[in-house]
Amino acid sequence: MRILHFADAHIGIETHGKLDPASGLNTRLLDFVRCLEYIVDAAIERQVDVVLFAGDAYDYANPTPTYQKLFGAQMKRLSDAGIPTVLIVGNHDMPVSYGKASPLELFGVLGVPNIHVAVKPQVINVTTRSGVLQVACLPYPNRSALLTREEVRAMSEEEIAKRIEGICSDCISSMAERLSHDAPSVLLAHVAAWNAVYAGSERTAELSTEPKLMLSALAMPQFKYVALGHIHKYQDLNPSGAPHVVYSGSIDRCDFAEENEQKGFCVVSIADGVELEFLETPARRFVTIDVNMHGLKNPTQALINAIMERNVKDAIVRIRYSCTDEQQTTIDWKAVEQALSGAFRVVSVARQVEKPLQRPQAVITEQMSTIEALRRYIRHKSELKELEDELIRYAQQLESELIRESAT
Repeated sequence: MRILHFADAHIGIETHGKLDPASGLNTRLLDFVRCLEYIVDAAIERQVDVVLFAGDAYDYANPTPTYQKLFGAQMKRLSDAGIPTVLIVGNHDMPVSYGKASPLELFGVLGVPNIHVAVKPQVINVTTRSGVLQVACLPYPNRSALLTREEVRAMSEEEIAKRIEGICSDCISSMAERLSHDAPSVLLAHVAAWNAVYAGSERTAELSTEPKLMLSALAMPQFKYVALGHIHKYQDLNPSGAPHVVYSGSIDRCDFAEENEQKGFCVVSIADGVELEFLETPARRFVTIDVNMHGLKNPTQALINAIMERNVKDAIVRIRYSCTDEQQTTIDWKAVEQALSGAFRVVSVARQVEKPLQRPQAVITEQMSTIEALRRYIRHKSELKELEDELIRYAQQLESELIRESAT
């Protein structure tokens, strides 16, 4: 049995794009659609038995009709080719308010042939040309639904995350126990895993309170393969292959933070063993050019040389340079613009200004006592160091007075 696994299509991202005169659409939107078409082409040409999509079809939960048309057209191609496709809801496909529908549910409502949609944990038995495949589906956990419970609303963010982690682990275990031994099975999930390496854009956005599952909760022996979405970096969390636990990554680069990452999808062959192949999509390249021109006599040529050393053709480019004020006045920007003429788009040419080192801020939390918090603050202020004992003494006196007043 041959499976195609992809995730994080994010149809709707338009950052760094421009208007395409031929279609009237944003060029970055067209980049993501081109990568999606490439994946569907591969599914049809390779005659895969089933396609597994691990969530985040769109970049937000209220996609425009145009975005829905572009994604739906590719799903229809799979349907027309007779390739069963399983879609699960990712966090970007999930409405914030409890009770509202995900845009992916439209496929189920319309009864599109060969398209299966999971909006809640369930096992879907998919009939393929090579037999039945059991797909245990775990969409992104619906936090809004959990918050409808009164006892949960009183919990901290960390406690809620732990509760969700436990629920997800129990769901996977329960589905695994119900699987038949007569047909192969896979897990399809849109979740974060503890040992995953986040993509560049996600490192800055990662929340400590997001639920994260242990590898042991995902890599259950009942599954031949674990197809994951949510994290944009391609990686196999369990390269021993018992089973492979794989993030296929996003289909195109979302921003400069993902500049050096591969983008693509996975083709998985299940026979006596499991063979995994990662294939790259025609993702748009991002190129950052850093130039330090201090001490150079010809800053214009230094910029041009740095551009020529990189392949900027059809790439989204940014330039970061540093120079003196005198050098800045001598730069021939028309010559630099000519050197960049082959780029898809130049989003910035920015002079870097050296900033003075900032002293790290004191880390103070609500769990600290008043005195402990004050002491930590003082130790991050060198000018207050000699006054530490006196300030702490006065703070203790004030605290005692407040306690006495509240008692009376």
